[in-house]
Amino acid sequence: EGTVAVTGNQVRQYANPYGILLSHKEGSSTMNATVTGNTVANPGTFAINGIRVDSGATASDTGVLCAAVTGNTVAGSGPAADTDIRLRQRFNTTIRLPGYGGAADDTAAVNAYVAANNPGGDVSSVHNFGAGGGGFVGGAPCVTP
Repeated sequence: EGTVAVTGNQVRQYANPYGILLSHKEGSSTMNATVTGNTVANPGTFAINGIRVDSGATASDTGVLCAAVTGNTVAGSGPAADTDIRLRQRFNTTIRLPGYGGAADDTAAVNAYVAANNPGGDVSSVHNFGAGGGGFVGGAPCVTP
């Protein structure tokens, strides 16, 4: 269980591997994360993504991650082979994106939604539903600290 806000930061020259990482991997917990107004730039040699959102590590993970990722300046924060923002929903977890209106397994809609909320950044997402996993859903704003 946790509620975090990552706001107004300047993250530069990060090397290994993410500028900002949200990692939600503990059973059936709930995490609320607001990531807004950050600048992520100048990735180092071993950087992968400017902002990375991961939910789920094993088949027994069933939690919910509410991720409000908006208003960030991230263009060019993912090296050429990777995207600036990447979301990974795995196993039986749910990633809730406040205001998202697409299908739970529509990664193209997730990418477009997150990119529209973080202008100039490119986005990729992946889902791996388990039996009963929620995928990507919309809904009300995340709880804030």
